[in-house]
Amino acid sequence: MAVDLERLFLSMMDRMDWRVGGNVLRYSGLRPSHGWLGTIAKFRNAARKLAIGQKEGRRLYSVYRENLACGDRYIRFYDVSEQQRKALIQWALNLNIEASVFSRAFPYMLTEAQLGSIEPNKSLVSAVEEYSTGYAVFFAANRVHHVRERIDTDKMTATVSKVFEQYDEVIGVKVTRKQAMDVVWLPKSHGPIEVRIDVQACPIVETSMSAHEDIRQIVNASFGVNILKTPVNLFPSIKKLYDSPKEGTVVEMAFLTGTASIKHETMRKTGKCLREEKFHEAGVDALEGDIRAYLISITWPHQFGSDYHSFPEANLRGTSRLLDELAPKLHDLSIRRAWGLADFDLARNKVLAHL
Repeated sequence: MAVDLERLFLSMMDRMDWRVGGNVLRYSGLRPSHGWLGTIAKFRNAARKLAIGQKEGRRLYSVYRENLACGDRYIRFYDVSEQQRKALIQWALNLNIEASVFSRAFPYMLTEAQLGSIEPNKSLVSAVEEYSTGYAVFFAANRVHHVRERIDTDKMTATVSKVFEQYDEVIGVKVTRKQAMDVVWLPKSHGPIEVRIDVQACPIVETSMSAHEDIRQIVNASFGVNILKTPVNLFPSIKKLYDSPKEGTVVEMAFLTGTASIKHETMRKTGKCLREEKFHEAGVDALEGDIRAYLISITWPHQFGSDYHSFPEANLRGTSRLLDELAPKLHDLSIRRAWGLADFDLARNKVLAHL
């Protein structure tokens, strides 16, 4: 298949923040410019001059294709039997994928302008792809959400500003549209089924969780059995990850102390671990370890080739209210800054190994 370089670069910009995308380009043997827009303009010019072509495009496309199945995700896990796992794979391979604007565009992303006439927030199966470790059922959607922004009336003309004199604050509502590429992940060997919701498509957690429920119901209805029932409780991993001093680098943490105060600490800029930060260590020692964590973000390094590292970040973001429950439950894991399957799996497997 010939790689559409223009659409590939635009789709990468849509799916990857520059911190990840710039490194992916370098790893793929390309020299980016400043940011996505500058880089796309540079490569567009290079393609016209035939300075880059299908060879470079195919190498970059292979990384993009992996990122499409993982990338930045909200994830819920569902335990199924071995027989059910195999049956789900057969269900996926036999799916009749209806022709749609999403399936015709796959694996590339649609622009906001192209999404304008598409029904919002309706998930459609757009492709089923095989990877080395599993199968990805892709659900595409026009994810629409509303952003409320304060409007500065001081920047208006005097005539227009006068209309709003009676109001203390003026709020504008902006509608944003972005293509979501959600995934139901079916492992080839043992392991839970995963519903991976596209974080890049919408920053609002409630919208993403609504999309998750829609996809769960679509799978259950299509499969004919309520196979995706109760998601795995991930809350126990928070304490176990924190209590494993050699396990990753803790960059954010929130906890309740034995004296009933709530602490929320972050340490992202230094590359050092919060467990070993002096203020944190002194506080925990003074409390004789009497803390109850309900939120943790932790990173691990993953090497690509000999010169590049990614730092996938796993986030288990509970609230202090969970600690009031006899058996706290947290079903959602988010993984960010993964380049592809290998580093995504690293972060995911670490969390599951500490249940």
